Amino acid sequence: MRDLREILGTKEYQVIYKDRNGVKKSQVWKATNLYSTGEKELPSGLTILGAKTGTTKDAGYCLALDTEKSDSPYSYISVVMKGENKDNLYENMTNLLAKIS
Repeated sequence: MRDLREILGTKEYQVIYKDRNGVKKSQVWKATNLYSTGEKELPSGLTILGAKTGTTKDAGYCLALDTEKSDSPYSYISVVMKGENKDNLYENMTNLLAKIS
């Protein structure tokens, strides 16, 4: 079985399947974590091991990251919930991550 960190750290995954009529289909799923896609800059010295994004009306914009620091044997789990929008979510996460970088 694949390691959870490998699955969560995947930036793009192509799946080939058959629909209910037996027709072969292909779909590409892409990471929505803006650090992984390069749209937001991760604080220096950190590497993402895994990430999970999510948004609901009650929870707002949410992001959970598993990161490691280049000069440390430890990994760090960071979670931000109730973001008002993506910019607010990533601003809060960057501020949190800056405390460990």
